Amino acid sequence: MESHLKAVVFEGEQVCKVEILDGPFKGQQTFANNRFTGRLEVDKVFVTGDKALVVIDYTGQTI
Repeated sequence: MESHLKAVVFEGEQVCKVEILDGPFKGQQTFANNRFTGRLEVDKVFVTGDKALVVIDYTGQTI
C-alpha cells in the first residue's frame, strides 16, 4: 500500500515579532500578522531569520 502527501493548506494567521530594517521606523520592533489564504502558491510560513516585505500601518511616529 502506498500513501502520498498531496497538499498542506494553512488556515488562520501567524503572528511574528519583526524588526524594521530600513526607512523611518528602522530599528523598531513590533508584531506582524501573516494571514494565510489557503493557497499553497502564495502562503509562506516564516521562521526566525527570514526577511519579508511588510506594509506598516502607523499614525505619526507610532506603528
